[in-house]
Amino acid sequence: MSATNRGDRLRAIGGALLLSAATMVAACSPKPPPDLVKPQREALDRAKAVEGSLLKQADEQRRTIDDASR
Repeated sequence: MSATNRGDRLRAIGGALLLSAATMVAACSPKPPPDLVKPQREALDRAKAVEGSLLKQADEQRRTIDDASR
């Protein structure tokens, strides 16, 4: 085996090891995906809060009307 073939093989192996190490480092530190449904969930929670308030007001109005009609 000649020195240039040996050097080429070592360079190829070193490159493969470097690529493998870089891939493993990148795979070990993933960024969390963006929370795409968070704004929708917050809007739903706000809507539910408004619904509760409206139902409470409607119930109070019904009671007032019932009391007035007696």
